[in-house]
Amino acid sequence: VDIENIAVFILIVRFLFLSRKYNIRTSFFITCIGLSAAYLWYMHLRDLAFYYTRTLWMCPLTHNLSEEFEEIYYQQLAVFSKAGARFDSQSFYGPALRALQNMTSDTEYRFDPLSMLWTYLPTDIKYLTDKIYYVLTLKAIPSAYKFIDFQIISLSSMLWYTFIVRINK
Repeated sequence: VDIENIAVFILIVRFLFLSRKYNIRTSFFITCIGLSAAYLWYMHLRDLAFYYTRTLWMCPLTHNLSEEFEEIYYQQLAVFSKAGARFDSQSFYGPALRALQNMTSDTEYRFDPLSMLWTYLPTDIKYLTDKIYYVLTLKAIPSAYKFIDFQIISLSSMLWYTFIVRINK
């Protein structure tokens, strides 16, 4: 997308100018702070553009912007409609989930941390604990994950804006 290419170009030029004025480390920190702020504003602009796509399309000045954001939207839909697509990759807790999956998996097998804990329970109460284990793994954990995932995805852009832009001023 042209907007992202322009933003990367501006960041590189800004880093070069700042590295001449300051040292490399300071200019890197300033550029990273600018990158995070630009990403937050771009995410906010993207949300607004998706919300007001029809209105942007009617104005001759913003018609091209509307077409670009509509193209981005359809590209994201195409990526998420593929089999095996990661739905949590756009959320801010996605890296934590991927880290947990990488820690609990080998190249061929996946280790379940709850099962590992369950093996330490005494064998004389297995008939009770197995029922609890299956209720947890088949019903409680997936439904809690779906509920929390829906809530966090719905609030993610507002949380990013509130905690990073407003609180850290």
